[in-house]
Amino acid sequence: MHPVPATLAGYVAGGLVSYMLNRKHTYESDRPHREATWRFALVAFVGFLVTWFLMHAFTVWLGGPYLPAQIITTGVVMLWSFMAHKTWTFA
Repeated sequence: MHPVPATLAGYVAGGLVSYMLNRKHTYESDRPHREATWRFALVAFVGFLVTWFLMHAFTVWLGGPYLPAQIITTGVVMLWSFMAHKTWTFA
């Protein structure tokens, strides 16, 4: 499978697990699900777009190898997601 769709499929699968684990364990949030889920989805959607953009830029536009691209992209999106969820989604 091409690195870009494979990365995006993994991002979606990870997002489903991430919501429940982050809500319960990382942030211990008591924000109602009806509010937290749309916030989580918005943050995840932005992360999805950033993932697509960076993976596409590194592997297609720059022709780089997918593994370093994946590592950099994962780090950038992980920092974005953590900060956004901490300060907005589950605050």
